[in-house]
Amino acid sequence: MMRLNVVKKNCAVLALAWTMVVFGFGIKDALHLKDTIDEMARAEARAHFNKDQAVRLWASKFGGFYVPVSEKNPPNPALSHVAERDLVTQNGKQLTLMSSAYMTRQIMADYSERHGIKANITSMKPLRKESAPDEWEKTALQAFALGESEVLNQSKIDNTSYLRLMRPLRIEEGCLKCHGTQGYTEGDIVGGLSVSVPMTPYKEMRRKEMSAKFISLTVIWGLGLIGLWISSRMLAARMHALEKAEKSLRMSQETYRALVDSSQTGIYVSQNGKIVFANAEFARLHGFELDAVIGKESLSFIHPDDRAMVAERTRKRYCKESLSDEYQVRCLTPRGKTIFVQRRNTLTTYNGQAAILGNEINITRRIVADAELANAERQLQRLADGLIELHETEREHFARQIHENFAQCLTAIKLQVECVLNDPNAGEDARDALQPITHDIRQTLAEIRKVARHFRPIGLEQVGIIKTIDWLCRQFAATCPFLQITKRIRIEEHDIPDALKIIIFRVMEQVLHTVSNQPDAAVETGLELVSDRILFYLRTDVDAVKLNFYRGKGFLPGELALIALKRRIEMFGGSFLFSSFSRNDTWLVASWKIFSQYRPDQPPHKKPPLSK
Repeated sequence: MMRLNVVKKNCAVLALAWTMVVFGFGIKDALHLKDTIDEMARAEARAHFNKDQAVRLWASKFGGFYVPVSEKNPPNPALSHVAERDLVTQNGKQLTLMSSAYMTRQIMADYSERHGIKANITSMKPLRKESAPDEWEKTALQAFALGESEVLNQSKIDNTSYLRLMRPLRIEEGCLKCHGTQGYTEGDIVGGLSVSVPMTPYKEMRRKEMSAKFISLTVIWGLGLIGLWISSRMLAARMHALEKAEKSLRMSQETYRALVDSSQTGIYVSQNGKIVFANAEFARLHGFELDAVIGKESLSFIHPDDRAMVAERTRKRYCKESLSDEYQVRCLTPRGKTIFVQRRNTLTTYNGQAAILGNEINITRRIVADAELANAERQLQRLADGLIELHETEREHFARQIHENFAQCLTAIKLQVECVLNDPNAGEDARDALQPITHDIRQTLAEIRKVARHFRPIGLEQVGIIKTIDWLCRQFAATCPFLQITKRIRIEEHDIPDALKIIIFRVMEQVLHTVSNQPDAAVETGLELVSDRILFYLRTDVDAVKLNFYRGKGFLPGELALIALKRRIEMFGGSFLFSSFSRNDTWLVASWKIFSQYRPDQPPHKKPPLSK
């Protein structure tokens, strides 16, 4: 019953409020309609004034017009000083000069008889008594003398309301024929032109509009009251249903509590920094009894090192700032054990106040497993780096053995054979027998040096990386005459660490091997020192898709070799980028000490297309 009484009281208040709102709209519409009607009358008055002013100005250009003399148009005494005021035509018809002002006045009189719009040209010194101003026009003329440019207001003429508009008239050159004898000069204010628009049609229009508005608002007001009455009846019916729903809700809450307590996920509600609701799994996960959890500070479950982070997330959550729902946090059990928890929070309402609803699971085992996996990956990475370094060391050792042992021995044999050949005491038969052996030894030495250079270029330690790059480019130019190679070296030999020289050589060697398989390919390679950072880049006009990297003889297939090359560069603290910025612009960039002068997604230089 209490709820029904409240509903009835609220409906009465709403009905009163609705009545006041409709009444307010009625007043607002009446004021707006009045302003609109008045503005229409003012617009009409200004339109008629502009029309009369245009006629007067047009007539004044000609200084007047000759008209037949009649009772209505007798000779103008004010123009008696004009020599040709009166004329006689060849037929004997008498004509007299009519001023522009008198012509305008006659037009105004005819227009007033037809349409009811009154107009007048007057002044404080009228030449005709019928042009004398009335009281309203005198007031307006006095205002013009004080500097006013327009007078516009409502006034009565013969007990009829008119909207009257008057503006000053200035002496034009054609006006001096009449007013020159009064002492006026061109530009002086001679009087004013007034227009009077009857307000009766506008008042009738406003009355009709107001009647229509009143009827519309009355209908809307009535419909609103009917709607409120229907709503109150429906609301009363809902109140009865609400009592039944409350009973069902209590039963649902009990069922919900049972389901929450049996959940395998920890569920809690935090409000004002305290736990106000939790299930059994939440208490078990943190090592507490359920009764001991309720009312406990929510941050007391968090590891001290993570409490500031959780407090900041809580603040942002209450402020509805943007942040992820899920996060990981460390918690402490009553025995001091650290556990890792995956949480998911959302903002909710609990007992009519804002609160944070969260659920969490224990991910300590997963964190430990991830740490062990990461440690295994690091060990595997160190093993891979060691294998790469060992592989390069073995290649260097093998190349040195070939060069220093096998090649030196064959060289010694070659020198001994040549000594025999050059000995004048040796017989012709011995020379003929040793001559083919000398040729075979030379070819064997060339092949041994070629194999040694493949494993480890001996000139790298002897002449340096810059000259070795020149030698490598000449080798490819000799074997692949269609391959165009351009070098840009902007670094001194002593600025390159020895450990990086073999890396730079291997990268360039592998890429040149791949590009050399493409017809009419162009390559641009560079080695620079930029702000104490070493930059090596290689640019080609071959599409990256066509390169099929590292499938040449002696190289690993496909992506595996690309990864190995990347690891070679990163072993010495460098960064690696291989990308194609267009179909005919592929870049391979390696830099050491974190090359930062160029964006990692852009090539280091803007260069013109490679020339063929």
